[in-house]
Amino acid sequence: DAIRRWRMKQALGRTWQRRPDLLRTARLDEEQRALLEEFKSEQRQRLE
Repeated sequence: DAIRRWRMKQALGRTWQRRPDLLRTARLDEEQRALLEEFKSEQRQRLE
């Protein structure tokens, strides 16, 4: 389950970075939204 979540987070994160327009219209479930927020938070921490 941890690998599945990591893969999903990476896929959502790459989509957010490369094609944010796709995520604006996507219907993400609660888990997917949480994983995307985790990814965004990790990216912000890397920039600091």
